[in-house]
Order: sequence, then structure tokens, then C-alpha cells
Amino acid sequence: MDYNPTPDAVALADRTCRLTYRVLQKQRTDLADRTRVVMLAHALRMLRFVQGAVSLAGVGNLEPACVLARTVLEMGWVMASIQADPTRMDKWLEQANGEAIKSIRRLKQLGEDERLPTLSDAHIDAAIAGLPAGKSFNLKDWADASGARQAYPTIYQQLSACAHAEMPATVAYTRWDEATGIPISVQDADLEELPADSLNVCTALLLDALRYLAGPTLSPDELRELEILEDLRGTQTARLDEIRMKHIKQQSHL
Repeated sequence: MDYNPTPDAVALADRTCRLTYRVLQKQRTDLADRTRVVMLAHALRMLRFVQGAVSLAGVGNLEPACVLARTVLEMGWVMASIQADPTRMDKWLEQANGEAIKSIRRLKQLGEDERLPTLSDAHIDAAIAGLPAGKSFNLKDWADASGARQAYPTIYQQLSACAHAEMPATVAYTRWDEATGIPISVQDADLEELPADSLNVCTALLLDALRYLAGPTLSPDELRELEILEDLRGTQTARLDEIRMKHIKQQSHL
């Protein structure tokens, strides 16, 4: 890859983080608007994860940055879905209850001798009975509801490969002898444009969050900065698309 898009993506995400932090600091909450309060908290959590990804990528820890970006993508889907349909806030709560029940029920997989006395089957059943009913968190459903259905089988799966311990992720850190297929040494993984792509997604999600939660409250200077960042993000997306198409053409000739 002749042009390395990661430094520019880091710089743009960092600039977006700084604007997001300034704007979120001055937001006011209305206790009567439960959804807005929770979404502001959700935006702050997203910001912290993007800041972490920027810090990691800035010092060359690109795959861990991608792992954080994966979580930001999940959070972005939830926010966009609730923005489109505020009634999904109740579904999100219901799924939180479902995940809690699932986690407690898993304790039954331990043998009786592996648990504390307070973790008997009877105690576990009583704890579950005391929780509101719920269903499991369905990430694909949130991706679909957010309007970003295409991202789930594409960039999200690429980022998931960074997050798990399957062998292919480690193979990328291994140099192989082409003739024998034997691993001969270790190397840093070449993730190509994925780190820049993931930071570009983080930037987009923060910008969308600002429009959603703070749009009417932005000062003229903040609005101008937001519009500049949106334009820069559009340019960056086009550049990344060009790099991607170049790789596809190169691979088609192999």
C-alpha cells in the first residue's frame, strides 16, 4: 500500500473526539426524558472507546484499536436504532434483562463442588425468578434496525476476527516459507486499510451522535467544525474506497 491512510484517520478521529468532548460537557439532561439521558451516557461511553482506539492506533497498536472500534460499531447501531425508533429503548432494556438471566443461568454449568454455598441451583433459580423477563441481545437485529445492514457481514466480521483467538488472526503475525509452507519467524500483521476503515467508522458514529443529541444546541463555531469534520470524513471515505478497489483489482489479477 503506497499511501498509508491510518495516520490521517487517527488525526481526524482525534479531532472529532475533541469536538465531541466539548459538546457533551455542556449538554443538559431532563429527568423526564429518559431516552435522552441514557443516550447521552451512551455517547460518552462511545467517546471513551474511540479515544482509546485513537490512542492505541497512534502508537502503532493497530489490531487492538480495531477491537475497540468493533464495540463502537455495536454501540453506534444501538444509538441509530433508538434514534429512528425511540420505542426500541424498551427492547434494549428487555434484552439487558435477558442477558443477565443468561449469565446467571450459566453458573449451573459449574459442578456443585466448584461453587460457593450461595450458588446452589436453588439460589440460582431464585435469583433468576427475581429478575424481569427478557430476551437475548440480538446484534444483527440492531444492525438491521440502524439502517446499516451491510456493515454486519462486512467490516464488523473483519473487526470480529481481530477480537477473537482463532488461528487466522495469529497467522497474520507469522512469516511463512513460500516453498515449504512452514512458519519461519514472526512479524507485525499487515492489516492494510482496516485500521483506517475502523477509525473512519468511529468518526462517522461520533459525528452522527452529535447531530442527534446536540444539533440544536451547537454554537456557530461548533456547527462549523462539525460540518468541516463531516466533509473531511466524506473525503476520507472516498479515498479508502479507492484503496479498496485497487486491492480488489490487484487480487483479481493474481
